[in-house]
Amino acid sequence: MPTMNLYSRDFSNRFGAELGSVVEEFVKQIGEAGLSVAQVMTGIEAFKQRAATAPWSVNPAEFVAMCTPTPEQLGLPNAEMAYRECCAHGRWPSEHNWSHGAVFAAGRETGWYELQNRTEQQTWPLFKRNYEVMCRRAVKGESFDACIPKALAAPVNKPVESQKACSIIADLRQKFGLRTANGSGN
Repeated sequence: MPTMNLYSRDFSNRFGAELGSVVEEFVKQIGEAGLSVAQVMTGIEAFKQRAATAPWSVNPAEFVAMCTPTPEQLGLPNAEMAYRECCAHGRWPSEHNWSHGAVFAAGRETGWYELQNRTEQQTWPLFKRNYEVMCRRAVKGESFDACIPKALAAPVNKPVESQKACSIIADLRQKFGLRTANGSGN
């Protein structure tokens, strides 16, 4: 690896006596990012390509970013193209040759029936969220088999009339034998 030897020399020249702490910072950030060996190798390959045209040294955060392939590098279409593909082929999904497994998985999680029978306004936000999750899984090299936890619905705040609220509280106090702050049972 002649490129890596040059990189090592550049590191030594650039950081001198602080080289150990710089390397420790690289290792720390790689660990915190949870990168696999394969991802680190992706970063090294990206560095080699960059080394031909850019300055040698990168900081730890730049290197971590180089270790993570972008969705485009993995052949993933953009979200809108993926949505259109799912809508067009969702009637018989098992018969379509999907552009990427993440597209199929996002369609599956959104629901083939929903994609075929509901409006874009209803399905697009859910599909987009599901596709973003699947793209992150693709970048991390994870499986598309696991279901995506459903998003929580927006909270519904329905005010209760004051008199009704007091009645409910009084019923609960009586049911559980609770007393008010002044010691009475009412």
